[in-house]
Amino acid sequence: MRKTVILLVIIIMGCNNSAKVFQYSRSENWGEADAGDTTTLHTEYSVYFQRDDTLVYCTNYYTNGKLKSKVHYKNDGVWQIEFVLDTLGNKKHFGKLKDGTGYVIEYRDDSGSIENKGMYVNGNKEGWWINYHFTGTIIDSTLYKEGYDISSKAGNTALEELIGPPGALKNNGYR
Repeated sequence: MRKTVILLVIIIMGCNNSAKVFQYSRSENWGEADAGDTTTLHTEYSVYFQRDDTLVYCTNYYTNGKLKSKVHYKNDGVWQIEFVLDTLGNKKHFGKLKDGTGYVIEYRDDSGSIENKGMYVNGNKEGWWINYHFTGTIIDSTLYKEGYDISSKAGNTALEELIGPPGALKNNGYR
């Protein structure tokens, strides 16, 4: 059985004529795949609403509790990666991402080995992403269009079929 602990605090502050809303949440559950650990912090994030933008500052941790990465999101897209560390705390090369556009390397939580490599454009996964086995060999690839996995629909030409139905989930999370 999975247990999730979520702490939510909302503070409203006035700034000139525009209101800012700050939300803080944290999840302390790695899930069933990690032996039901309900004590080790997995992700900690802060959410800010500013004008029409939603800004999320996310800190990720390995299952051993060590710091893994700090990532900034803007409107559901990966916008900036501050750093990525291995399980011993050493800096890892994660590619180059500026204002949501660039080449990115994602690492596994358990071993810290490369899991995926690909491009982001305007915060969304775009083009072919290469998926790696934990041994470092390529196992397959996934085609993304505006953050949506369209691998099984790559032969279709209608934009609606390429990016999925309204409300479909994008796969833009960096771990």
